Amino acid sequence: MIFSHIVSANDKVIAKIAMLKDTYEVYELDKLNNVCEDLRLFKGRPNHRMMVDLSLICQAFKAANFDIQIALLIVPNYSRSLRDVSNGTMLMPAETIWKEDVQGNPNVFISQDIIRYGEFEKGLYTIVSHPLQKMALEDIDFTQYSAITFRNWRHDLQALLQVTPKVLTSIQYDSIVNMLAAGRADFSLIEFSGGKDFIFNHKGTLVKPVNGIKVRIMDARVFVMSKEVANSRMIFSALQTGLSKLRQANKIRPLYVTHGMINPQVANWKVANPKD
Repeated sequence: MIFSHIVSANDKVIAKIAMLKDTYEVYELDKLNNVCEDLRLFKGRPNHRMMVDLSLICQAFKAANFDIQIALLIVPNYSRSLRDVSNGTMLMPAETIWKEDVQGNPNVFISQDIIRYGEFEKGLYTIVSHPLQKMALEDIDFTQYSAITFRNWRHDLQALLQVTPKVLTSIQYDSIVNMLAAGRADFSLIEFSGGKDFIFNHKGTLVKPVNGIKVRIMDARVFVMSKEVANSRMIFSALQTGLSKLRQANKIRPLYVTHGMINPQVANWKVANPKD
């Protein structure tokens, strides 16, 4: 079993948590000395969902009075993160996971639903200068435009295929925005940014959702934790206790609303995949 240890009852648990390379680099997380304490440095800044998920992990352990120190380890992608957790190389991912992706996996504990079924929505993002940004929604035939998504994002791929038959896939997240910028694809599904007009800045490239339309992902997001790691049952119990306390105090959904992942501003937008 691979993990941290508990030297005595008063020592912190040191948890190896998987963080995607792109988010780690964009937020310069190598500069954090104490992950949970230093996350306050991002207060007021529009955050990627993974940063919000990580903040929730910290808040849950704090609510459970469980002393934990997080060590972030870089992984290249979502699939690798799940594999490393399943085999015990990591305790858990730094982000929530699609519930369908882990149901039936005997090697992981699965938390209560964090983002509930059907609560997760994404925008159809283009570069800010794309002609779709200037068109009236009723004049757009999305089947005439091409989309791109990450090859392993099954939920996004299924949703996009309900919008257009022209869907490209990429093996690298960076390539998605790069291909939008190069004009090789017109739009992609991206989580709503908490920034002005939902604009998302990816390494200098600005992307923005087409106004008035969104997709709904029909699955829940959960935290998962490896059963192959020493003391994980105790740690998972603390996580669940903390999450329950936060849910009872109505502190989970507002966290995602504040950062735009659950966005009341798009509540009345048309759903592009209503039959999902």
